Amino acid sequence: MSDVLKIRDGSHVIALCLEDLVKYHGRENIGGVALGFKVLEFAFSQLSPHEIPQRSEIEVFTAFPGTGAIDAFEMVTRAVTRNRFRLDTDADVPDALAAVTGRFYFRIGYRGRSLAVTPRGGLIPDRFFQLSRMHKAGEASPADTIEFQGMKEALADALMALDAEEVFKVLG
Repeated sequence: MSDVLKIRDGSHVIALCLEDLVKYHGRENIGGVALGFKVLEFAFSQLSPHEIPQRSEIEVFTAFPGTGAIDAFEMVTRAVTRNRFRLDTDADVPDALAAVTGRFYFRIGYRGRSLAVTPRGGLIPDRFFQLSRMHKAGEASPADTIEFQGMKEALADALMALDAEEVFKVLG
């Protein structure tokens, strides 16, 4: 388990922890921020195991529109603002875990190689999805909103406590 993502920006190395990403995104979707952190942690270990990856050469494709994950990808890779990010919530990826919108499918590309992953089943509780649907439909009570935020915080804590290899299933 790594608590720091290292990325090379030109000749400089930048080290980012989850709290750095939270400073950029905020806590509203902290579960997604942690998920994005773990996607990158796993991808870097697989695609660039012997050197710190160069920020400008990382590409991101996802079928998941969660702003927490997208902001994590942006802060670490700058892929969104530098046109190396693509989102397609209608992507045909049936093996990826379904989200409320789209699917939890993440493909990271680096120097001609790519890694596609989805979270392992059971990491995200059914109640999380139920509360997310209620929130999106405008049907969440104040108590539901408090519970949902607590679940997002708990999800972030749970993801960060795991090794990245324990979080994801690699897709072909």
